[in-house]
Amino acid sequence: MGRRSNEELKAAGASLRKRGEGTVFEVPGRPGYFRAVRTIDFKGKPVQVSGSGSSEDQAIQRREKNVIKKLAGTQSVYAQAKVLQQAVATTKKLTSQSTLYELMVDWLEWRKYQTIPSKKISGAVRKQYETHIRLHLGPSELGRMNLNEINRNDIETYFFRELPRNTKKIIREGVEVDVPALSVSNQRAQQSIVNMALNYAVHPLGLIGTNPATGMERIQKADSITSNSGLEKKRKMAYKLAELLEGRPDEARWMLSLLTGARQSEVLGATYSESFMYLFDEPEPGKPPRFVIQQQLVRDPDAKEFKKVKRTKSKSSTRVVPLDPRMVEILHKHKQRQNEAKAWAIENGTWDPLPGMEDLVFCEPTGRPTSHQRDHKRWKALLAQFAPYMDGDTINLHGLRHLCASILATTPGVSLEQIKQILGHSSSVTSTVYLHIGAQNLVKPVESYTSAIFRDRDLRAQGKDVPAYNDEEFYGHLHGEE
Repeated sequence: MGRRSNEELKAAGASLRKRGEGTVFEVPGRPGYFRAVRTIDFKGKPVQVSGSGSSEDQAIQRREKNVIKKLAGTQSVYAQAKVLQQAVATTKKLTSQSTLYELMVDWLEWRKYQTIPSKKISGAVRKQYETHIRLHLGPSELGRMNLNEINRNDIETYFFRELPRNTKKIIREGVEVDVPALSVSNQRAQQSIVNMALNYAVHPLGLIGTNPATGMERIQKADSITSNSGLEKKRKMAYKLAELLEGRPDEARWMLSLLTGARQSEVLGATYSESFMYLFDEPEPGKPPRFVIQQQLVRDPDAKEFKKVKRTKSKSSTRVVPLDPRMVEILHKHKQRQNEAKAWAIENGTWDPLPGMEDLVFCEPTGRPTSHQRDHKRWKALLAQFAPYMDGDTINLHGLRHLCASILATTPGVSLEQIKQILGHSSSVTSTVYLHIGAQNLVKPVESYTSAIFRDRDLRAQGKDVPAYNDEEFYGHLHGEE
């Protein structure tokens, strides 16, 4: 039954709704789907806010979150922190009566200015923490509690009862299933935020005597065996992607990630002048073109702008990966198309790159950097377009890196040290080995891996039939068997 008007409620003898109370109802024509609505006063005007879900409680919960988001507007948690600090300066400092939300905002601001490596926090991580605090932890019942009232049971109730109840429906192998609305990694991140903020309340603030979250059980990670087996089943995606991407304008973007295992920020921060050797110059015998991974694109959450920084995730992430001739050809075609688009943009006055990023390998038509979020959306749109050919397989963008590692591990003659060198993994055990492995030593492993990925494309170019994928042929090809 849909939402009833006050006249209908009066005729039915039911109590009338008061402004702000709201209501919840099952959406007509959609059994099992509910919507909760209520009117709030926003800047002196009545505004209706709603939330939907698979149950009345879930719809109401989402509506209340949307109310908080609406009232907060677009103001960032840093701006809220500044207002809070100004109020503290004129009234009083944080006390044991302050809420956990107020503590987390103050803690995040404090972390922003730390210089000690163990306390330092990057802009990207701060942005993630801000989102968790503003959208999830702050509006929760736990976030509204006073610090001196919070105990272990309150924290465990939030993480092990409330969070698991918040689910969403997805289609998995053709069947609709309920999964957590927040991924396990995000739930674990929230657990860390609460623990670190409460440690901050103990020391240096001294607001509470002990941290009630100390020693609490951690939310378990996804089973690694299950995750790996799921990845193993997706190896055939590598064949299909190589074939389906052929000739597309975005072919270079996705194939570079698949064939080198480079991280998203490393690819988006690549420039023609700094990220390649022997690629666009005169070829030198015995020196194959190489992808030099030494920088990345990052977003400064305070200035809200992109920067190209000369650093990678870790010291060992700075690396040189040889490029197969097929990848070289793809990159040459990409640059040619990009130069044509750039000439058109300059002629029409729309070319407007950021200083120091005039020659990004992957950018928008204006020359501006491609945001990580937009890049993710394009990957999802690509998979949706390719869905009819993927037999239900899907993988997230970072999964391309894991897929690369999984296939390299099955390539004969490729050592663990070479895989770590290609992917830029850090390891104290193999750090001395890295000093002796140059790009030249990685040419054959990369060629063997790339040949496996391009098998179907090569067969089709030769006018041969492309066989259906199976593991035996896949491993046979990696072993050089025909």
